[in-house]
Amino acid sequence: MDRLDRISLLLLLLFAVAGGAVALVHQNREEFDLRAPTRSRATAPVIPTVPAPEIAAVSRLVSSGSLEVAERRARALVATYPDAGAGHMLLGDIFMRRQDLRRAVLAFREAILRNPDYLDKSAPEYQGKKLKHVVDEAVRALETDAGAAATDRTQQRRYQAVLHYMQRKIAGSCG
Repeated sequence: MDRLDRISLLLLLLFAVAGGAVALVHQNREEFDLRAPTRSRATAPVIPTVPAPEIAAVSRLVSSGSLEVAERRARALVATYPDAGAGHMLLGDIFMRRQDLRRAVLAFREAILRNPDYLDKSAPEYQGKKLKHVVDEAVRALETDAGAAATDRTQQRRYQAVLHYMQRKIAGSCG
């Protein structure tokens, strides 16, 4: 073994010891621990909820046929909880009871925009089957009214775009 071999062996040994020391020092530091990162990760957005008794009260009004009172209460819920989808979902139910498909679809779209869990089959607030039925019925109604003279073509195109949006959301949902 000559002098160059001894120096390279000594440097290799010194490098291994230094690497082990660095690993020991950083192993106990939290910022290098992969299991518990110190940076806060982006969390899922918090979806505001309407209290269940208020939803139940409006639902009872809808099922009893007091649609005017139910609509006022649902609009109050939308005003009180603007980022929650429950008020919009209740408005959609009211419009469905009145056979007003356009307003129902628009209300359901607002509900889905505010709470996408309405289309998640694993979520407790899943409403996908009802929404699919409403959108299918609205598409059929739009197709039968296609021959009729539309007073406002721009409004009809916007409504058609909303229907296509809803169809894509329902088709892409987990169910």
